[in-house]
Amino acid sequence: MQALIESSYFVNTTVSDEILANITLSLLDVISNYTLQITKEQGDFIFEILAPYISRIDFDILQEIYKIVAESQMTDILLDGYVSYYDGVSTVYRYRNSGDSLRNTNISAGNSSISFYNISGFNDTDVLDIYFTKFAQNDDFFEITFYVTGSFEDYALVLNGESNATAITVEDNAIAQIEGNFNNGTNYKCEYLDGNSWSSSGCNVKDVNENYVTLTLEHFSTFRIQVDEGKSCDVGAGPIATMSVIIFLMIFLIIIFVLSDKKVDHPSVSNSFLLLYPLTSVFIQQAKLRRAVVLMQILTSELLMLTLIGAFHNHFDSPEDKTDNDFDNYYGFQLSRGAAAWALTQAFTIPIFILNAFILKGKPYYLITIPVCIFITVGCFCGLIVMTVFYCLGWTEYWITNWLIFLLFDIATLEIIYSLVFSLFIKVDAYVPTEKDSPTNKSKKDIDKDLSTRRQPREEEEEESEEYEIIANQV
Repeated sequence: MQALIESSYFVNTTVSDEILANITLSLLDVISNYTLQITKEQGDFIFEILAPYISRIDFDILQEIYKIVAESQMTDILLDGYVSYYDGVSTVYRYRNSGDSLRNTNISAGNSSISFYNISGFNDTDVLDIYFTKFAQNDDFFEITFYVTGSFEDYALVLNGESNATAITVEDNAIAQIEGNFNNGTNYKCEYLDGNSWSSSGCNVKDVNENYVTLTLEHFSTFRIQVDEGKSCDVGAGPIATMSVIIFLMIFLIIIFVLSDKKVDHPSVSNSFLLLYPLTSVFIQQAKLRRAVVLMQILTSELLMLTLIGAFHNHFDSPEDKTDNDFDNYYGFQLSRGAAAWALTQAFTIPIFILNAFILKGKPYYLITIPVCIFITVGCFCGLIVMTVFYCLGWTEYWITNWLIFLLFDIATLEIIYSLVFSLFIKVDAYVPTEKDSPTNKSKKDIDKDLSTRRQPREEEEEESEEYEIIANQV
């Protein structure tokens, strides 16, 4: 092996692309079938020989050479041990420890570093190797892969004959600081290798420095960092259209409800659940603007959730970057944006729901809920317009999809639960006509009028009777 890479093809010779491809393929074949452990000296020698040609070596071949050399050197490495190679441009690093020590840890490889805050997908007794490599070709490439290499239990370390890559769940975004030569005024994007194509989801550029770029990672894979020349994208109008429909419905239906309920002084039904559950309550005539207020409650809540989903996408993703206009990359992390927004929306929904519930008992709490709903609606209106202008089409589709999912979930779960719980405490009595509606509670004027009306026929009858008596006497 050493004779191969010390041959005249590599020493004081301009190597053609064809020769370089043949030599690196031969090197890969040799080390793949090498039965002894590759020593650190041999590994460093291989890396140093290849270093001047990295930009010209086939990407897949270079990756395999790095992996095989690093794995071979780890054969007898104990826990908390590592192998490392760094030449100022390329980095090869492999670190070993038990599962319980790796869930929250930091590693430094050359001038690059990765912080793992909360990862899972393995047992505490598993022994894992974190493999990290970074090299530059046309773009800056790096890879993070976890390998299960044995077990550590009852202070006994057992290493497997071979290591197997394992899928890791990233509960909280990992932070990677990758060394390189970058320009502060240039836009960069991060993509990961998804099969045979590159995808931008799950890797976001957060900060750029001349010497490194800081990324947030939602999963581990092979990544590349490159200049983002396609920053422009089609703007999606979905959130603005959705907001417009919500606000139009709110204004139109409130006017209808106010006009139709202005003479109503009691609900037309006495079922507390039907009056508390927003979807049924808006179909029941009620006093004191309650039906209009309930409509504002539910539409403002959903508008707030729509706005918060966009805000979470802005915080955790890069929605201003162009993305594929499909749902191939719609996965659990995207759904989590909607779940977080839905949960946070309850901080508004619950108190407004309680205040509106007590309006049924005659409390004038609509004086509080109406201004609050108007304030939230105006804020959401401004926020949605600003975010939609800067969001690319693919992201707004994720945005609306999340909202529709949790809109249905909210109406079919928590709203029903809230209504059931409060229906136990807030009872609406069946309507009974009050005394003012009773004929015994009429004013003196009305009573005199009734008496006068009753007397009139009797007086007419008495006059007729007297006339008959006079006629009879005359006869």
